[in-house]
Amino acid sequence: LALGYTQRKDYVREKLGISLREAEELSSIERRILEYPETSHLWNDAQISRCHVRLILRSVSPDAEFVWARLATLMTVRELEETLERLSPSHPEPQAQVLEFTLSEEQRLEFDLAIEICRRMCGSDLDVAAFLESCAAEFVSGAPLELIQQACDEDRPDPSALRREAEQYRHQAEKAAELKARAWRHLNRGKMEQACLPEFTVTEDADAWALDQKLRHAVHFQQALDDVLLHKLWEAERLRIETNYGCATFQQYLVELLGLSPRTAYRLRSLRRALAGQPEVAEAFATARLTRCQAAEVARVATPHTAESWIEFAERTPVARLQQVIKQALAEGCELLPPTAEFRTCSKGQAVLEQATTDLTPLPMCAESPAGIPRLPEDRSPVPCLAEARMRILIDDDQRDIVELGLRMANIALGGHANRSDCIQFLVRNFIASYLATARKAAQEHPIAERDGWRCAVPGCTARGVQVHHIEFQSQGGTDDPENEVCLCVAHHLKGIHEGRIKARGLAPHGIVWVLGIHPDGLADQVFADDTLVATKEMARQARSGATREVG
Repeated sequence: LALGYTQRKDYVREKLGISLREAEELSSIERRILEYPETSHLWNDAQISRCHVRLILRSVSPDAEFVWARLATLMTVRELEETLERLSPSHPEPQAQVLEFTLSEEQRLEFDLAIEICRRMCGSDLDVAAFLESCAAEFVSGAPLELIQQACDEDRPDPSALRREAEQYRHQAEKAAELKARAWRHLNRGKMEQACLPEFTVTEDADAWALDQKLRHAVHFQQALDDVLLHKLWEAERLRIETNYGCATFQQYLVELLGLSPRTAYRLRSLRRALAGQPEVAEAFATARLTRCQAAEVARVATPHTAESWIEFAERTPVARLQQVIKQALAEGCELLPPTAEFRTCSKGQAVLEQATTDLTPLPMCAESPAGIPRLPEDRSPVPCLAEARMRILIDDDQRDIVELGLRMANIALGGHANRSDCIQFLVRNFIASYLATARKAAQEHPIAERDGWRCAVPGCTARGVQVHHIEFQSQGGTDDPENEVCLCVAHHLKGIHEGRIKARGLAPHGIVWVLGIHPDGLADQVFADDTLVATKEMARQARSGATREVG
């Protein structure tokens, strides 16, 4: 909130470039592991993996953690999980079902359009699983009873086939578990060398600006490690390295021997696919010019001739705006350069912009790599590219029934031999046909919200449920003209504008100066001209003390 963000997911995406789910998982582990000193010691000493830690924190009480932490050093992840299920009084929470499918660029654009319509109707950011539930419910509610009955009949499994599959899996799992256990104990015989990490500690009296600097430095270091890891994992997968250690699948090798969770492995695989054949974007990611979110988006549209232009555009543009621009560029279907900045403002907005760029350090055209971050090797060969983008969605228990019923009914409607991607596309198109007219009618009734995309206009904010704000307050003579009205979320309106954490001056929609994260000493964290970042500061005290500035 001090830096001008009202949602945690916006801060971690815009400033750190990671997902909210990853940030919440890391903070949850750090908060709970304080009560598990032995687990923390063994984890820091690389004797147990993160998957072991997750199981212990989820299923073991702090009183019994010493014994379980020591046992974890002798067990594979699967052995530990099975032992905890038998002996521990608490049991792991049920895992959500994973729904995987592939979409082409054309199908993805339709998918994004349907999500946007659904979110406008609900006035909030529904996740993709909730959106699929809405699509399935819409199709099921209007389908004939005969189609619903036929889909329900197909859901009844063959008991003999299930028994044969379970027996076959049990034999494979027993053999793989025995081989993995021997391989794990063999690898843990030697003493692992402690890695040398940069200094990331923060004092207890540090303010939000100092903590933000350390967080971004740590994430940049993690990006450099991810860049090396994703290329090495591709080599390991190509060579089928899991067969050397008795693992049945490559995913089991990642979990058992490397300690990478399936979620982390999928994230690295998606990142590898996004950066395939894009050496300029890969280097910008490895050297921390782009965050993970920015690199994944730029790789979708960049070509060898336009990569550098897109990288520089992404450095100065919020991720939310970058996604919108790239979606429009993909809809054009040809090689495009990023749009040029268009900015017009009034005298008060220009005065705010000049004052901010005088007191703060202007953003350089090319961000330098932070100290201690390794650069990309010169001889790095690109990994192969896959044509279609894979999507992986977690479906909860309460969403599973309606989604599976909708997919079965869509398969029947398509002839009975359609794949999952075609079934999902069928549901998406049915949803668009049902609610596109409603969305167009709402756009006519609320022109300011439609102009601002039904989102908060503060750069980087993705909140919905917006309110119309007068840039020049009505108490100070502001009018109801569209150029003086802008959509803000409730938090930015009340906690940001009216409590002095952010400032907005100029003409809507493309002539507003946004000053975000105003420090008590008067300086701000970032200054935007419309959606273009024009000035930043690393530390308020450094900027106030007269740090060297380079005016672009």
